[in-house]
Amino acid sequence: MEHRLVPVRTYRSRLEAELAQHLLESVGIPSFVSADDAGGMRPPLQLTLGVRLIVRAMDGPKARRVLADHDGDQDGRGDQGEDDRDEDRPEPCPAE
Repeated sequence: MEHRLVPVRTYRSRLEAELAQHLLESVGIPSFVSADDAGGMRPPLQLTLGVRLIVRAMDGPKARRVLADHDGDQDGRGDQGEDDRDEDRPEPCPAE
């Protein structure tokens, strides 16, 4: 069994990383958040150094797929294509 740990993504804030951590947890992938922000006492350091989401090496590929799939569904509308999204946009004003 491989015990090596790998970062799967770096986020701008601890909150974003923890949300992704919960997503991975919901599909059975254990992970932890690592930030060099003085134990949370200096949150601005998160902006410069980032906050890493770390998993076991053997879970890395699956974790990346789960996160990528979630990124593709950010608007919460499932797998609707671009054409479906255009229906919600108002018609442009005619040029004068």
